Amino acid sequence: MKLTEYTKKYAEATAKMWNESRDHFGGGDEMETAEERDKKEKNLGNIVTMLALEQDKVIGYCGLSEYQQDTGALYIPLLNAHPDYLGKGVGKALVLEAIKRTVQSEWPRLDLYTWPGNTKAVPLYKRCGFFWEDRDDSTHLMNFIPLVLQHPFLKLLINNDNWYQSLKQDLAIAPNQEKVKDFSVFTYLFELFNQNVQVGIEHSSRQIYLIETDEFKAEWLLPSKVLNTGVQYEAVLKVTNKTNNPMHIEAAGTAPVPFDFSYAINENIKNEAIFTFPFKINHSYEITEQSEWKSHPYCSIPLKVNDVSCPLACGYVIKEPLKLAAYVNKPALVEESQKGELIIEVTNQQKQMVKTTLIVLENDWIELSEASNTVTVDEKRTATISVPFSLKEMGVGELSILITIDQSSTPHQKTIPLVLPSDETLGFYEREKEFTVVNGKDELLFNKDSFMIYAKTNKRRVPWTLLYPSYNEPLSNELATVGWNHLSCEVNENALFVHSTYPLLGGKALLTIDYRWDRNKSVEVAMFIKNQTHDTVDVNSINLPFYFFPDQVFLPTEKGILHVNQVNLLEINELPLHQHNDQWVLLKWKEGTLGLTADEKGQFVELDDDLCLRWNVEPLKSQASSQRMEFVLFPNKFQTAEALAQQLNRENRVLPAEFASFKKNGFVRNQEAVEIDILTGKKERDEGHVHVEDEDRASYPFSQTDGKVTITHSVTLTAPTKALQLHYKGEHYEKKRLLQTIRQNDIEVVSKVEEIDGHQVHTVENGELVFRASETYYPAVYSIQTKREWLDHLYPKAGPKSWWNPWGGGIMTIPRNLQLRTIMEQTHTVSFVKMNDQWNQQWHGIKISIQFNDHRDYAGAVLNQYYVTLPGATVLAHLIQCEKGPTLLTEKQWLSGSFLNREALSIYPTASEDELYHLRGGQFELNGQALDSVNRLYANDTDESLVVISQNQVESREFYQNKDVFAYMTIEKLEKWPHQERVQSQPQFFVWTEGLPASRGWEWIRDVQLKEDLTD
Repeated sequence: MKLTEYTKKYAEATAKMWNESRDHFGGGDEMETAEERDKKEKNLGNIVTMLALEQDKVIGYCGLSEYQQDTGALYIPLLNAHPDYLGKGVGKALVLEAIKRTVQSEWPRLDLYTWPGNTKAVPLYKRCGFFWEDRDDSTHLMNFIPLVLQHPFLKLLINNDNWYQSLKQDLAIAPNQEKVKDFSVFTYLFELFNQNVQVGIEHSSRQIYLIETDEFKAEWLLPSKVLNTGVQYEAVLKVTNKTNNPMHIEAAGTAPVPFDFSYAINENIKNEAIFTFPFKINHSYEITEQSEWKSHPYCSIPLKVNDVSCPLACGYVIKEPLKLAAYVNKPALVEESQKGELIIEVTNQQKQMVKTTLIVLENDWIELSEASNTVTVDEKRTATISVPFSLKEMGVGELSILITIDQSSTPHQKTIPLVLPSDETLGFYEREKEFTVVNGKDELLFNKDSFMIYAKTNKRRVPWTLLYPSYNEPLSNELATVGWNHLSCEVNENALFVHSTYPLLGGKALLTIDYRWDRNKSVEVAMFIKNQTHDTVDVNSINLPFYFFPDQVFLPTEKGILHVNQVNLLEINELPLHQHNDQWVLLKWKEGTLGLTADEKGQFVELDDDLCLRWNVEPLKSQASSQRMEFVLFPNKFQTAEALAQQLNRENRVLPAEFASFKKNGFVRNQEAVEIDILTGKKERDEGHVHVEDEDRASYPFSQTDGKVTITHSVTLTAPTKALQLHYKGEHYEKKRLLQTIRQNDIEVVSKVEEIDGHQVHTVENGELVFRASETYYPAVYSIQTKREWLDHLYPKAGPKSWWNPWGGGIMTIPRNLQLRTIMEQTHTVSFVKMNDQWNQQWHGIKISIQFNDHRDYAGAVLNQYYVTLPGATVLAHLIQCEKGPTLLTEKQWLSGSFLNREALSIYPTASEDELYHLRGGQFELNGQALDSVNRLYANDTDESLVVISQNQVESREFYQNKDVFAYMTIEKLEKWPHQERVQSQPQFFVWTEGLPASRGWEWIRDVQLKEDLTD
């Protein structure tokens, strides 16, 4: 085996390796060509791609790029060994080569991500010096071996030749972080030939805080990772001499801002010496919010041990004692009523309980019923104050609040944004992670961590994001880390003006991007590049990628406007951009549209699976500027491609009201009569008949003048469900409509606890369905049985599978930003439950309650998951309820996953019977508008179907398959405000029936409202 760098001559062999490695990455049938592989390599933004070769065969692959989510690190974006060479050292050789190149390039760290289910790779990574970072949102590993090998003291003991053999690592498949005070730390242990060396890495700074050898131990720590302004602290250097000879230590210099102390150490020590450095951070210090997952600033000490430099450092984050935020409850109602409720969220960032008084000073926006309020907040917890107000003026403004803590402290003033948008509002405000521009009920948000721009309408996220710019070829993603160096906004009567600048090529050139967002909601964007040096600079091209999930895409071509449906073409690289012949495109999804137009030099291209606007840029001479590059965004302005084309002077070649519905619902006993309302929407005299076309075939005469007809029809039900085909046939108007009924009866629902495989299992049987959950297994309903088992699971023990760890399958809903590992660390209970709907029907089932013990966002909260059914009905409703815990939960998304047994299963994603997918393994995703909110899964082995009906308000729905799993997933938003003891989602429904039913006619079931019956 030899290692080499990728070049075009290896494109075919590399594509072959990926094609033969598909099962490593979820399977799939798509075959990559040499041309496609070479194009990807050019656009990946890697510094280098390393290949492992056996003769001419590529048997391993490792990319190496600059880490985009943090400073000071390189990154392995993709690592793979050919399946035939697993366990033969290919992956290890590539990782060690990546570490070697990181050291050679003088970078201090190497990072990578893996998926939680890839547990077999974790020992390899740890053996190579990686630590598993303990976080909820991803499985992130960090390698500080390059930092160790470049440290002026440690490099005298540890080097490229001995570090791997001497490193002793805990290879457990779990995060590595330990706690020292409130710092998270990682520890390396090297067993060298002549002594042991321990190195401590302080997580927040990504720096070395501790070194211990057989001769000495030196540790440098601040008193706390979180430092509050106005509090007296003391930093500590602790040095222990383990020998019998005096040890000389020195430290001279001044600590960095904002610390107000100096170092003046010059001593010989015999045993242990402790040096303290008092300091205080002033209230006037300008605080910059720190992402927990990015490198924090640090305070270093220039220590010398026996005249050898041995610097140590410790990270910190400065926070005010109290963090304040203001929200308006139901702001849409304020303008009409001229009254509202202000909610002030108070977060205690200190290590003790505080009692604080807040006085809201007079302002131009609202008049509070009570300006002064006192609240007690527990350590590191959040409380809210709710105060009624009278409206003075709508808009985006500020509240100035006078803060007094524990009565004894000196009051200080804090200014926070207040947002009361009307249709006429133009303004902007800034919070810790985002700079937000407001135009009526629409917002553009500039994220300070990711440097991406995304949009909201009525506080609801829309499914498109403008990513950070990239440039050059091969692609440079420098701006993913550097971001903008200036961002500001100005407002006049008619528009908002956002000005931003980005340094390119390490500051040699400056990219300026200006946004003009006028009242008609179009966003005009202009860009140019200026050379800031006395030499010629060449950026080759500027690219602006869009990350989006449209349901439909409209592209102008020579033959006309091409309509591409996202359910058939899920990847951007499958869009027929080669047919695109004009400078515009329209993206469409259920809630809105986004039109994009570019100037004549702009090109729409696919770049790394994103739709991208690209401009080629000529080399720039000294101090010269490029031509202007312009494009326009039209959010929600054009509902059709024809309208956008007409606006641009280009050649271009309604959902009606509900027609028929049950007066109550479609749950019907055999031979029971149901009332059906038919609304034609046409208030004119009409006569005729309504025909109900089922095996009974009934006809009902009518004569109406108000556009409404009600019929009563007796339903014969010999199967679990039945479709009623309604045919309204009048003299002036004729229409057909399908309504689905679901059979129920009066049998007793059996709820019992039984022992299965050594575990206590809660089982519910309603005569048609049997479903189960276990308190000792996994917080989900893991089994649903009709004639077959419908769910995929690992009962009786959850474990790693595919991307997840631990994975238990079944049906479960959890906060989207939490890993399953975090969920399993909480306490959960299983119980039987009854719920009542609005027609006083009683539903029976299982309630799974997850108690969040001590989580940053959800401490004290209880998440209740309900799974309920009606007696004798082949229906299951699943919903969640969140109670207790934080009084305010905003901007939270909830992910519902249903892992299904795909054996002999086919999926019908749309209303058509002509389009289906046979689930035979491999990888695919189905989403978008053409993925209906009603989906059908047909089981060939038992001739029955599962109909999945999600609510209209879910933000996204998706079917996902790889070689290990098949799942249906939805994402929805659920918010909890202080006046609410609990909040509850709308149910998602699963209905089973014989054969393959139509996808139409199920809409009525979304109206079911369920409430827990607490009378028992």
